[in-house]
Amino acid sequence: MIIDFKARRTTLVASPVDGRSGIPTLTTLAESLLGIPITKGEDYVVFVSRSRKVCKIVFWDERGACMVVRRLNDGRFARFLMRASGSAAAPLRRTNWRRTW
Repeated sequence: MIIDFKARRTTLVASPVDGRSGIPTLTTLAESLLGIPITKGEDYVVFVSRSRKVCKIVFWDERGACMVVRRLNDGRFARFLMRASGSAAAPLRRTNWRRTW
């Protein structure tokens, strides 16, 4: 399956999710917590598991719900970096980002 990410709005969820989650759970997260009307068929929503070994892309098309899963045998997906500017970046500048664990 070839996914054309230019055809729809793509949202990369920065918070890790349970890797066992399926279409109903991920769709509910997208709609209720993120406010993304995923069932309209206009969005791709990308979730990465807490272990960063599994990535799931959830979307709807004219036939119903679809989920593409990519599991890495070796390595992990990179941690997400967020870029913000203007007033959205102010709280990020005041945060101490050093790891404490």
